[in-house]
Amino acid sequence: MGKEVWIGGAKQPANPLRGFERENFRIEYHGKVLVAGGSTDNTAANAVDYSELFDPSTGAWSAVQCSCGGTCGGTGAPKATLQAKRFQAAATLLSNGRVLITGGANSGSTALATVDVYDPTEDCFRANGTGLQTARAAHTATAYGTNNAVIIGGNGLSTCEVYTAGSGINDGTFAACAGTAPKKDMQVNRANHVAILLSSRYALVAGGGPAGDRSADIYDTTVINGTNGFTALSTTVTQVARTSATATLLSNGKVLIAGGGSATAELFTFSAGPPPGGSTAATSNSMGVSRTGHAAIALNGGGVLMAGGNTSTAVDAYDPVANSFGTTFSLGTSRPNAAIGFPLLLDGRAVVAGGTTTATAADYIIP
Repeated sequence: MGKEVWIGGAKQPANPLRGFERENFRIEYHGKVLVAGGSTDNTAANAVDYSELFDPSTGAWSAVQCSCGGTCGGTGAPKATLQAKRFQAAATLLSNGRVLITGGANSGSTALATVDVYDPTEDCFRANGTGLQTARAAHTATAYGTNNAVIIGGNGLSTCEVYTAGSGINDGTFAACAGTAPKKDMQVNRANHVAILLSSRYALVAGGGPAGDRSADIYDTTVINGTNGFTALSTTVTQVARTSATATLLSNGKVLIAGGGSATAELFTFSAGPPPGGSTAATSNSMGVSRTGHAAIALNGGGVLMAGGNTSTAVDAYDPVANSFGTTFSLGTSRPNAAIGFPLLLDGRAVVAGGTTTATAADYIIP
């Protein structure tokens, strides 16, 4: 990886903090990025319902407009905002280009079962006709197949449910994952965990368990109602216990799991089995600082940038060839809370935003 350069970018118009998330609130579609929900101070008490779009061609943020008026399709009332304030919700990009946004906690810290669907062709949100089987916050949503998603865990939960899209914009349905014990549920409750799709079929779920938990589970999506369910991996399969870590799929098929209350990172090597399984090994060195709820940005060249999640402005760059981290530059703004980050394919830059309590310019990174 070459020398990185930081450049100040445009401010987000509303600048919410975006929860301890995962990749779910930095969703790319048609060259733009949707950011929705979150909090202005990293607590549910100040959860928000607004959203915004980043256009890499202009470098500008703008609020969702929902200006289609009488030409809007679908059922229900199209809106420019979410139907509820959501903190620690989960969002995923479906294969039809729509964004499924599930659960989260409202300003009263109550977990929600409601669901929003964002349609980029209308630039609108709609309430889904049916909600989650179980109210969830701090869970994950992982898309797979043709417009399906598996919703996993959340505060105090080891269960999952599957989403199946309907014929319209917002008439998809949810069904609890089926199966028999011990495969029906994960081996522990998980919240603020990581979930990532492997081999277009399996969802690796790790972290976010009880204090000190190093277990992981693999969910098999082959049967749409979850009959195949979870395979429990070793209770010590990960190198350290992690909460609000990041998981990044590398070009070599391995998964880089980093941070989550630690400066360490590890590589997960997947085996399809049957049964599915895997093992981990620590990277050759650690990041320069401990990170929690940070941004992990996969670059075209195979490297991964780690930014935010710490009061330090330092950015760690992971080199998959050397299997090591290096710190070569700093952000212009400290982003100690949950940050969002995404690559821009137009010119190779990466963007890091959010993670602050005031409106601040996004950071452009040129690898």
